[in-house]
Amino acid sequence: MRTPIFLLFLSYTCLVLFGCKKDEEQAPCPQGCGGAVTANTVIDMDGNVYLTVTIGAQVWMKENLRTIRYRDGSMIPYIADNIAWGIEPIGACCYYSNLFDYNLIFGKLYNWHAANDTRGLCPVGWRLPSDADWQELESALGMPSAELDGTGYRGVQTNVGMQMKAPTSWQGVATEEWGQSGFSALAGGHRAGGFFNLGITGSWWSSTEATPSSLARARELRFDNTGIRRFNFSKENGCCVRCLKD
Repeated sequence: MRTPIFLLFLSYTCLVLFGCKKDEEQAPCPQGCGGAVTANTVIDMDGNVYLTVTIGAQVWMKENLRTIRYRDGSMIPYIADNIAWGIEPIGACCYYSNLFDYNLIFGKLYNWHAANDTRGLCPVGWRLPSDADWQELESALGMPSAELDGTGYRGVQTNVGMQMKAPTSWQGVATEEWGQSGFSALAGGHRAGGFFNLGITGSWWSSTEATPSSLARARELRFDNTGIRRFNFSKENGCCVRCLKD
């Protein structure tokens, strides 16, 4: 039987305009997903399982989020087109360069509207970390208190950023401090219309808004810097997300 032309067109539209891939096509995770699996893992609403790590008094995901659904099961729009990205202040996600293989390694890039949506992006019992949550992590890794409220790269002398990096995906040579914390950050780049800095930087959202209201606090690690950057980023841009246990 020949496939109706309108169905072929619909499939093509889904692939080209909305970036539908294997993980979007699967059914929502059955009841019971979206929470802890074991003491050291957590599962999202798509059924993706993540390792976790305890640093100080906090428990973090050890991997970047990959979900395509909010906690209530509703879909997060996938926007592939560079012009369409950021036009409307709505939640959106994508893979770096719209390549599915990058999703498996680096997770998705989300704009802040998706990351901080009231429907919840993180699994049950987890949340998008606030700026203060990031500061608690930085303090646990040895950042001097005088640097916590600063902007730009801080914790350089105490190798805070280097401790957070995974010993892969970064340009440079690993040292003893590289990856010491178990946070396992990857250089997944970011999106600002187009895609930038894969292998060079990794960027993550916080839930904290900044001034003006079009900005939010974020964090960045860079391959050639031993610290961690605290900065304001447009909410329309795409960053990775790490969830923190409530």
